[in-house]
Amino acid sequence: MKILHINDQAGVACILAKFQEKQGVESKVIAIADKYGIKEYYQNNVILVEKENFYTSALNESAFYDIIHIHSVDALVYKLRRRYGNKKKIILHYHGTDLRGNYKKSISLTLRLKRLGVRMKNKLWLLRNGYTGSLQDTMQQLADIVLVSTPDLLKLANKSYYLPNPVDTELFNENISTHQKDPKYDAITIKTEAIDIQRALHYIKDRNITYNIYVHDRTYNPTPYKDMPDLLKKYNTYVDIKFVNGKLLESASKTALESLACGLQVLNYQLKYIKKLPIEHEARNVVNNLFSLYLSVQ
Repeated sequence: MKILHINDQAGVACILAKFQEKQGVESKVIAIADKYGIKEYYQNNVILVEKENFYTSALNESAFYDIIHIHSVDALVYKLRRRYGNKKKIILHYHGTDLRGNYKKSISLTLRLKRLGVRMKNKLWLLRNGYTGSLQDTMQQLADIVLVSTPDLLKLANKSYYLPNPVDTELFNENISTHQKDPKYDAITIKTEAIDIQRALHYIKDRNITYNIYVHDRTYNPTPYKDMPDLLKKYNTYVDIKFVNGKLLESASKTALESLACGLQVLNYQLKYIKKLPIEHEARNVVNNLFSLYLSVQ
């Protein structure tokens, strides 16, 4: 069994590949570089390609693998089926905004037109081959298995399976940090492009939660992945309240899971405290679960 992960979201593909190889299975990730240094940290499992060559490189590299595990870029499903037919097992894995819808972000008219052209080209090929549903629904039909990273996404993908996000506990663990606790703040939360952090802070304040929270903006201050455990260990609590597109997300973020592995308590969307990483998120257990799903494909 040879496994190729295409694309990576928040290190999930890299962690899966690392722990799959620990079990004696060849597993690689083809992806572009990221500003957080995730691909650099997992470089032994990563095939780096240039952004403009990503799709072509992914399709060509797929020829040498049995299982193709696609993360988020669902348009590749039909491209792989078109090239390889049923010779490959294709896994489609969604991680969040790829199903919930894109958060509001300004993009150029040129890019919008380019994306529209790609969608129309895809749709034309699918119509010629008898697929009349939406592009996203059709990609899910063409995949052998559809996975989602959080339980709330199950209702957004037909006949999907929940695969818990893996945490690399070899990196994120309770080993003593070299950093002292931050004397100015009680807790930490992370701001990303998709999250409405001000709404989250108001939500907490309105419910009389009085933490002095440090907001770490990963958009403008991208802490390297390898240094995240030291950052998290400066605090006792991680606040995992996330609003995306005006909605409160009812799922644990990957950073919240990493915080639990580092010994922090997590304040979740229900305003309850979680104090231990659930065992189903430990990477080895996730990989064992995933192997069972791979083997279920006829």
